[in-house]
Amino acid sequence: MDRFRLSSMYFLSTSRICDEAEELYEKLHEINGSANIDKDKVLESVKRFKSSVAIETDLIKEALNEYLETQGKAGV
Repeated sequence: MDRFRLSSMYFLSTSRICDEAEELYEKLHEINGSANIDKDKVLESVKRFKSSVAIETDLIKEALNEYLETQGKAGV
């Protein structure tokens, strides 16, 4: 893997995190713009967001490890 590909992987993962954050924001609000107070829906939305972010940050770490391995360096 080269640095351009690594940068592309970073972009892809962070772009997905941004999309997930936007989706979370939408789910935290009702259609009329008021804050969602349904505890179960809010907690489920937060749980889903955290899971998605964890997946993307793991992908970032794995991409860096792959890059470092191709460069003959130790991973993180």
